[in-house]
Amino acid sequence: MVKQYLKMSASPWLTKKSTNLLFFVLIFGVIVYAIASGIDLSKGYHTSDQINFQLPSGASKSLQEIFDGSNPHCDILPNYVGTTSGGPWNGGEVGGYSGGDAKCAGEFTGSHMCSSDEILRSMICGISSFSTGWYKTGVISKWKSGGNFNYINDCSMFGSSSGSDYGNVWDISNGPSKAQCSTSKQVMCCT
Repeated sequence: MVKQYLKMSASPWLTKKSTNLLFFVLIFGVIVYAIASGIDLSKGYHTSDQINFQLPSGASKSLQEIFDGSNPHCDILPNYVGTTSGGPWNGGEVGGYSGGDAKCAGEFTGSHMCSSDEILRSMICGISSFSTGWYKTGVISKWKSGGNFNYINDCSMFGSSSGSDYGNVWDISNGPSKAQCSTSKQVMCCT
């Protein structure tokens, strides 16, 4: 486009050869300026830019220590701490996501109802012993059975006790599974 503009607006003394040379000098100048200014062209940001990241309260690890790829640093990531001993509760009796959080916090200080990604991270961190219980996903999925569609919808955000709604549970033998919201389960808790 620059070359085309130069051709249209240039005087007759600019030949194709001189236009190409001018274009090359222009591009070369931009690259030299970028390098001299410290712009890292391969990453798209200035080398003096700082990337800010806030760690959870109480964490004192550097970003390099956390994300070096060799260690997930499980001491600061959310982990499974247990399953409630109260209850069990059907999907509606959990009392919503906040009710699940409160049930966990009442038994394990600072904990909340686990999400699916926290369970997976716990497994990566070496926790392999889980008890059966409800956990939240925030995802709706469906499958067809006998001509009807059924939905796994976190028991309608853990507000439904209907046998036609389903929620996610961790099964001791099979891992992630589903259960009708009319069934009673404990709540899985993570910190």
